[in-house]
Amino acid sequence: MCQEIRCVTAVTQTPGFDILLSKRYTVYKSILCGGPKNGDLPKERMATGLLTERQTLVQIADLFKAFGDPTRVQILSLLLDQELCVSEITEGVALTQSAVSHQLRILKQMHLIKYRRDGKNILYSLADDHVRTILQMGLEHVLE
Repeated sequence: MCQEIRCVTAVTQTPGFDILLSKRYTVYKSILCGGPKNGDLPKERMATGLLTERQTLVQIADLFKAFGDPTRVQILSLLLDQELCVSEITEGVALTQSAVSHQLRILKQMHLIKYRRDGKNILYSLADDHVRTILQMGLEHVLE
């Protein structure tokens, strides 16, 4: 039922920039083959249909990839309680404005933050309560 396979996927996040991912996973064969096949998945997974679509798997992996960089997590934690502009975020993470802007672009592409214009300033905040919950659950898990 379970077997180790090599999964190579090309994912395009922005037009013209392809990222090639190559990792070794132990996975249910049917997840990567496009759906359940005669008992490959536990019954509860078959019933919900969760994690059977390839696109869903890629989106989940990309979401967790966004949380895989300490700078991005630090930026998200700064935005937990308040809206901040780039200069305030720059001070909070002690990086250059260019580096912070790059990380903000990635977080925007992943729909983890949102922004609004206030005069000449652009204020950033968490996109929704899901992001807050993921951060809180991650912290709880690490502190266990």
